[in-house]
Amino acid sequence: SNDFVPKLLGSALKLNRTLVELNLSHNAIEDKGIGELAEALKESKGLRVLNLTDNNVGDLGARYLSESLWENDTLNVLNLKYNSIGYTGAFRIARSLQINQTLTELSFDSNNIEDEGADHLAEALKVNETLLKL
Repeated sequence: SNDFVPKLLGSALKLNRTLVELNLSHNAIEDKGIGELAEALKESKGLRVLNLTDNNVGDLGARYLSESLWENDTLNVLNLKYNSIGYTGAFRIARSLQINQTLTELSFDSNNIEDEGADHLAEALKVNETLLKL
């Protein structure tokens, strides 16, 4: 993956107050690049929709995103379809859903979360009152 692009986007997102939707699908960002974007998400105050479909995001990338969801209070939609997230990544995202109160839609289609990952997400939904679509 090209490390420069996620780093540049991350810097821009930290300052952003007007961009509300960012579609980064099919860009081979991978876990390291997701780490850069996730750091920016912690501070982002404008972004509402982030599409990361088909970026080879694995459990490490899911961990980065989950950490950003603990702090981000503006993101409403996160699309993680067609990545490589396993049950460990699903567990981390599920933990953040117990805290996050702004995410209303999370897409996990075509990952490798298995039954155990699905169970973790189901447990999180018992606590989370804002997520409307999973």
